[in-house]
Amino acid sequence: AFGWATLALAQSPLSLLANQHLPALTAARQAWGTSLRRWVWLLPAAGLALAWSGQPLHTLLVLLAWTTAIALTQMGWLLAQSLTLRLHAPVSIALVRLLPSVLAAALAGAGAIGLDWRDSGTLTAAALAGYAAGALWLWPLLQAPSSSGTDSTPTAPAAHASGDLRSERLKFTHTLSDVLVATALAAHWTSVYGAAQAGCLLILLRVMGFVPALVSTAWAQVVMSRPAAQRPSSWLVAL
Repeated sequence: AFGWATLALAQSPLSLLANQHLPALTAARQAWGTSLRRWVWLLPAAGLALAWSGQPLHTLLVLLAWTTAIALTQMGWLLAQSLTLRLHAPVSIALVRLLPSVLAAALAGAGAIGLDWRDSGTLTAAALAGYAAGALWLWPLLQAPSSSGTDSTPTAPAAHASGDLRSERLKFTHTLSDVLVATALAAHWTSVYGAAQAGCLLILLRVMGFVPALVSTAWAQVVMSRPAAQRPSSWLVAL
């Protein structure tokens, strides 16, 4: 689900932040539309990855339903984080990042401790609920565009408008190189060693990569959400 959502977005959250010369809602609608099209195109690849894991047919259908829902809601949450950085106050920026994780952990804990639900379905449902809650921050996209074809969100001065000049193909290629190995590893370990062993491996990889990924993603979003004239130096960001 993570690989599917990430490939469908193809770095659209970063482009939404970089394209300061476009109104925020206009840029977000464009990013969401193109991401949804890629999400549909990648459906056969997601099905192939699940089939590669070697599960029985009835299990595959259940997995495909869960994966589809999680990929779509996670895609919405990731894009909502960038949109919130351009539209809302710091409280909303913090909530869109914290609420999904806190809600998922609370639901999983309540199911395990209060209701004695300790199966994979409880964990998956908790994760889905968390991602769906984060995707609610896309609600400004439901507003009808103004008759002039633009929205009222602020834009950066034209003098500082550089934007993300990469092509959609290049951004997709960058993203594919990031997620292909991890996604292939997940499917292959499930097929060879089983779902539990693959889950343990992926948990270790996620824990070890959590802090570097968090710092990298947070810095990139914060820096790109600022006008070019207010951004820190590249060396400071890299450090």
